[in-house]
Amino acid sequence: MQENRFLIAENPLAGINANTYLIHNEDPFIMAQAFVLDKEDKDTIEELSQAFEFNQEISYGDEHIFLGIEFMAMENIEENQELINQILTDMIDWYCEVLDAQN
Repeated sequence: MQENRFLIAENPLAGINANTYLIHNEDPFIMAQAFVLDKEDKDTIEELSQAFEFNQEISYGDEHIFLGIEFMAMENIEENQELINQILTDMIDWYCEVLDAQN
């Protein structure tokens, strides 16, 4: 996986209420919102799953990470679902590596 395929966008002045976005900066451009949740928060996880058509989630230590695509610059989305899912998988793996490096 190329390290420079992904970027993190956050507003450091927003404090605890800041949204975190992960960006796939190659073709196709994809922006996903990242949520770090308590593993036991099944209701929020279910709500997010219903809110985002394209999403990816993973258990991470005592937490649950959920990514939901906010924006995609892509035509023929239905024909490219495998590519989208692969990018989301790579994105969430990369984000876990970033979180590991921060701890």
